[in-house]
Amino acid sequence: MNNRARRYGNLFLIAFLFSLFIFQLSAVGQGVLSENIDTAEFAQVRINKLQQAARTLQGLAAEPLPENLFGDEKKEAEQYTQWLSESSQKLNELALRWQGTLSDIGMIQSSVTSHKKMKEMNMSFNRQYSALRDELLDELRQYAEISHSMKDNFAIAQGSINNLR
Repeated sequence: MNNRARRYGNLFLIAFLFSLFIFQLSAVGQGVLSENIDTAEFAQVRINKLQQAARTLQGLAAEPLPENLFGDEKKEAEQYTQWLSESSQKLNELALRWQGTLSDIGMIQSSVTSHKKMKEMNMSFNRQYSALRDELLDELRQYAEISHSMKDNFAIAQGSINNLR
């Protein structure tokens, strides 16, 4: 039961981290725009936040699985670990892609063209970020539903066993 509590705790932690990550991005975005920091710096702040979230997810994926898991529990834990790793990889890929785009735009000498490209990049970044966030949240909801149904099945089985005693 302790392992189940730990898994549910980790699931809650991931949901909390994503909500915190999303909140930080919106708060940083408001602060950056109000301070008139250049768009490239704003994009770099977002890229850094993506990389930070990717490192957090990779750290969770690297945690060893409990040794006393068997059958469906072990399979679910392995799927969960795979999901964490894949999500981390997606965040890293997005950050690297936008870091490359940011570098390319930095080479453009015309400030008008650069500003327009940065706006387009940020709009594209926002769309891709929103799509990735929605995809990750959907996967998180799916895992939460699976965990909830397994918890219900465990409670039913435990009740049946207790009734037999």
